Amino acid sequence: MLWLYDGDAVGSPGLMDGLGVDFRLTAGTWGKDPQTPGGAAVQMDLDAFVWDRSEQQERPNTPTRLGGGLTWGGEGLEQVALRAQVPWKTWILEGASGAPGGSLVLSSTFSLEQRRAVAWYDSTEYKVRHTDAGLLPQIREYRDKWLSIGGLRADLSLGDSSGEEGFVLNGWVAMGFALVNSWALHDYTCQQVLTEQEKATLFAYGYYYAGDLGWGGHLRLFHRNWTLELGGEGHQAWSFHGLDRYEGDLVSDMPVRDRRIRIWTESRIKPLGRGVGLLVRLDWILRQGRLGAVATRNVWHRVQAGIFLGG
Repeated sequence: MLWLYDGDAVGSPGLMDGLGVDFRLTAGTWGKDPQTPGGAAVQMDLDAFVWDRSEQQERPNTPTRLGGGLTWGGEGLEQVALRAQVPWKTWILEGASGAPGGSLVLSSTFSLEQRRAVAWYDSTEYKVRHTDAGLLPQIREYRDKWLSIGGLRADLSLGDSSGEEGFVLNGWVAMGFALVNSWALHDYTCQQVLTEQEKATLFAYGYYYAGDLGWGGHLRLFHRNWTLELGGEGHQAWSFHGLDRYEGDLVSDMPVRDRRIRIWTESRIKPLGRGVGLLVRLDWILRQGRLGAVATRNVWHRVQAGIFLGG
């Protein structure tokens, strides 16, 4: 039997014989985001949860999560996000009264966050331009992009959300591979020229292939129609040093590192008890990058308010 799940976390109430969704439409400011002119944005997110269990199982399994989001800023569509989580195995942890007290889940994940390109060569191959005087240096205006494919993710959740009040505490760690636009590339090329003999893929496309370590968690408190969530997540990417496909032609194989950390708090309330609700959210974002000896660091925040359906 195919069960569908109405909510946005393992163990939330709302198991139902129908499509489970969490739809969010918000507007607000992106603070001192270095890549968003004007700082204002409208964001739309949709997540679907599919819970698959057989007739013989006493409890449904962990849902498969499929979702994405679009963000519009002063220049139009500013960011695209996609995400998926497919569970392999779930272990239910029993509470003191025999009710579910939590779960341990192993899964595979996929995520993409990509900003709007502002230069003709972003997301395509950069062609070296020459003049009569020799190489024409050009500062590289790549925007942020982080594609993460998780080989394995482990989630540990504690708590019970089957009643009208309670809490859920979740923590997770994931390891996999990533394709990342170097956050430090712009500052590096402001100081010196990056050549094809140093980092071949980074030189041609602005991104590099990397190992990816992800971690995060959240605490969700709920009482009847009100929910408060505190959470955070991070990703660390490091280049595959010494594994360039043109390694023999490189004169220098500089290490490349990138890090992204997000901390948030979100409050939701359903004034009518069911259906559409209101939400307020605050995000704090850290983005760091290192290319050789050049390091770049930016911190900004986002404040959003809007409506949600489901969840």
